[in-house]
Amino acid sequence: MGVMVSFDDGGHWQSLQLNLPPSPGHDLIVKNDDLVVATHGRSFWVLDDISPLRELTPELAAKSVYLFGPRLAYRTQISYRPAHGEPVGEKPQTGATLYYYLRTAPQEKAEVKLEILDGHGRVVRLYSSRKQASELPAEAQEEAEEAGGAVTKEPIPAEAGLNRFTWDLRYQPAAKVSGYSLWEYESGTEGPRALPGNYQVRLTAAGETLTAPLEVKLDPRVKTARRETCRVNLTSQ
Repeated sequence: MGVMVSFDDGGHWQSLQLNLPPSPGHDLIVKNDDLVVATHGRSFWVLDDISPLRELTPELAAKSVYLFGPRLAYRTQISYRPAHGEPVGEKPQTGATLYYYLRTAPQEKAEVKLEILDGHGRVVRLYSSRKQASELPAEAQEEAEEAGGAVTKEPIPAEAGLNRFTWDLRYQPAAKVSGYSLWEYESGTEGPRALPGNYQVRLTAAGETLTAPLEVKLDPRVKTARRETCRVNLTSQ
């Protein structure tokens, strides 16, 4: 009538029910790190990405900060949108799902940073728990600029306990021109998509810096040959 989990080879069990309604479960299977439950009368229930469960230990709770190893990420592009009113399940976000643990929430001025590094150790994307400068009070905007801290449009979660964030597999977006606005300008500043390969995730919080490897693979449904690319830097005079 539910899902249980054990962290000591069956010596002790605890509930992993979450939002699964009470129902007979006729089968369980782990498919690509997702737990799929075949119920009798309530269709399928999927707990996406159980990779953090594999790293849980009693010692982890005593740590101030912990970065879980992310699972394999696929470079996919899903454009399907269900018709209005069509009954569909909630899809997980497309990209690389990152999990990290904070024993306590950071103080007001403390910052939690997530950085994505390429195979050469260069930062290709940077996220922060700080709000975007334009969303801060007037007196805090100047302070944020002077501090030179990472201020992102999409602040990452920084709550006590387990935090989850998804990198969209894109490089840092282009800087916007102040005072310029056009209807397609918002999406036009998106960074390029990350190529398949080996990356690193770097978490900085509570005075600690942790790293974990991340592999990105091409969509397995794509059979075209990979083309080499070049990078061009433009500067204004």
